[in-house]
Amino acid sequence: MGPNDDELGPRFPPTSNAYPRSLRNCAKKAATELKHTFLVPHGTYCFVSGPMYESRAECRFLRSLGGDAVGMSTVPEIVAAHHCNMQILCLSLITNKVDATGDEDVSTHEHGPVANHEEVLAAAQGRAQDMLGLVKKTVDIMAKEVLPQLPDLPKVSLAVPERSLYKDKKFSSLTLHIGSTAVLIGAGALVGIALSRKR
Repeated sequence: MGPNDDELGPRFPPTSNAYPRSLRNCAKKAATELKHTFLVPHGTYCFVSGPMYESRAECRFLRSLGGDAVGMSTVPEIVAAHHCNMQILCLSLITNKVDATGDEDVSTHEHGPVANHEEVLAAAQGRAQDMLGLVKKTVDIMAKEVLPQLPDLPKVSLAVPERSLYKDKKFSSLTLHIGSTAVLIGAGALVGIALSRKR
């Protein structure tokens, strides 16, 4: 969204190459060395903006599209990083299982409790040490096998360009109107105060 900075990346970045196989292999190798059996090496992660947990109908819809997991983060960060030509490895901890069966009366919870934030926090806490170990081991393997072969990222100027929407002719009359309105409102307030004091 917004104007594109061509120094960072293209206006329309591809996403089919967002996850390099070499980095995914590092994570798989790390999980094998640590004997972690909870790592699923690939899947389709669906992003929704939230903030909410999905309904059963939404979960069935996402599953019908081929989704394996759903969350309210991760994807925007990946798109931004990939836009900047960064090499990305994404690890997402699945914290709760979705119940997408039928249209039963949800008030009875026939198929288990509805999703809640407490269970998500508890699951994350329960896997925290495993995930920490997996990340450390993955970074160790990457440092030896992948990072030396990666090219340096291009240098990017951190100077803020002198361009502003308000300098654009299309916005000058709008700015003038907004400024005039502010002055009129301010003047009106002062007149109102003066009148109230006279009363």
